Amino acid sequence: MYKKIPYSWVIIFLAAFQLALGMMDQNVILDIKEMENMEKVGLNDSTKSNSGIQKYMQKMGQLSWEYRLFHYWPEIRMVMKNSKEKKLEINDCSSAEEFNSDHQGRIMCEATNGRGNLWMRLSGAQSLLNEHPGLYEKLKSQFQLTEVAEAEIRKDVYRTNRQDDLWTAETRIAKQEEIYNVLKVYSCFLKQVGYCQGMGCVSALLLSELNEESTFWIMVALTIDPRYKLLGFWHPKMPEADEIFQNMEKLVEVFFPDLAEHFRHKGVESCTMYGVTTWFITIFVASNLPISLVREIWDVYFEFGIAVIYKIGLGILENHREDLLKLEFEDIIQNFQKDFYRINDNDFVQQCMTKYILPEFLMDELKSDRRRKY
Repeated sequence: MYKKIPYSWVIIFLAAFQLALGMMDQNVILDIKEMENMEKVGLNDSTKSNSGIQKYMQKMGQLSWEYRLFHYWPEIRMVMKNSKEKKLEINDCSSAEEFNSDHQGRIMCEATNGRGNLWMRLSGAQSLLNEHPGLYEKLKSQFQLTEVAEAEIRKDVYRTNRQDDLWTAETRIAKQEEIYNVLKVYSCFLKQVGYCQGMGCVSALLLSELNEESTFWIMVALTIDPRYKLLGFWHPKMPEADEIFQNMEKLVEVFFPDLAEHFRHKGVESCTMYGVTTWFITIFVASNLPISLVREIWDVYFEFGIAVIYKIGLGILENHREDLLKLEFEDIIQNFQKDFYRINDNDFVQQCMTKYILPEFLMDELKSDRRRKY
């Protein structure tokens, strides 16, 4: 026979639990206000770092993932905000709709001098690395995966897309180990996100230009910066996927209504049926676009974020629009597997960025700074 728990005990327990949550909330609010006050008085970056994002890192093991990611989000965002402001002083271009040929020329010039450095600066990852030198190596030596998690990551590392395009046979094994190291540290560092298929593709391309430490910080920047919305895809629940896919379908209806109608008539009911998922999760790495073109896309993606994927996606569809209008369901799906991604235009990225002006409904959403609980 189970003894009945006295009602008074339940009241005491609930009160204590609520008090504990209140104390956690209060600590978090004080930290955020402290950061805001420091921003107003203009303390130096090292002081902000010690009181800001480092507190987030120190407390990661003490709070649930909801608190770690969303209550401390403003502190991380402040670091990203600072890096973007510094970037804008150089590029003077804050919106994908302001992109022009001069801006493309500056990006191409900087990419020629060091594409990895360009990606680090535009993403804000350089700011994160500068504030936490050596942290990656420390975490790599400390973090340990479960056997199941390690097996899953290693399995996907071995079958990562585009390995033949990125590495030689002599460097493949070493690069695969680097991918594993980055994904291990990332999945332990951001446990609330963990690991998902597609991350290997992203880290593989990053590692073709950068070392492990820089690759890790770009992966973190891609996750926490709202420009990219990758948290909404890499999180296990993929909380933003449905809305973003719906946006892509609306864009097809706006720019190519005949193609949208043809898709519906032939039973292609969702953009996910023709491979859009890989566009957003892997930023086109797994799409079979020429790897040189993917690098050019990344050059502008790191500055403008998800708007670039919408624009490049529209360009891909228009590039094969006439052929698609003649195809049946099976042929439409098969064309997206490989042949569909043959693009020979050297100015493809620039044309996509300047030609497709995103509708107001989507621009308002991209500019909004909503925080969602996932």
